[in-house]
Amino acid sequence: MLSNKTYESFEISFEWKIEKGGNSGFMWGVDEDIAYKFPYQTGPEIQILDNENYYTSTELHMAPSLFDLVSSDNKNLEVKTHGNWNHVLIKIDHSNNLGTIKMNGEIAYTYPLSGNEWDKLVSKSKFNPETTRPDATYAPTFGTYKTGKISLQDHGNNVKFRNIKIREF
Repeated sequence: MLSNKTYESFEISFEWKIEKGGNSGFMWGVDEDIAYKFPYQTGPEIQILDNENYYTSTELHMAPSLFDLVSSDNKNLEVKTHGNWNHVLIKIDHSNNLGTIKMNGEIAYTYPLSGNEWDKLVSKSKFNPETTRPDATYAPTFGTYKTGKISLQDHGNNVKFRNIKIREF
């Protein structure tokens, strides 16, 4: 699902639950340029995943990571298992160059939205245009759009969202 409206600086709050072994995500800064077929080629993704039953070899792919870029080191962070509701609060603040992710009331992590630190994160990821990783994604403008659409990802798994609230600032 892709929003009709574009957003720049905003805060979004929602609850999600996913089936056993499920995988989904939330993306922002999505640009629908004809060169890009999928939202994840332009929009960074907050991972929604059944962490216990979906195989991944890295914490950078587990909920609520910024997919392939940033994971949480908060030892108090709880991501509820499949079939249970999780609450996420995502703040995208371009005026302060700061993204903040809260999961179930705990700060998961913060990260830069642009600049040298952002570029370093992307350079180590599958979104780096020069990577030779076998899972590379063609995404030369990944994460560069300050204004864009938001997307709830569908990987064909049963995922539910509720209480979606967005506030622009």
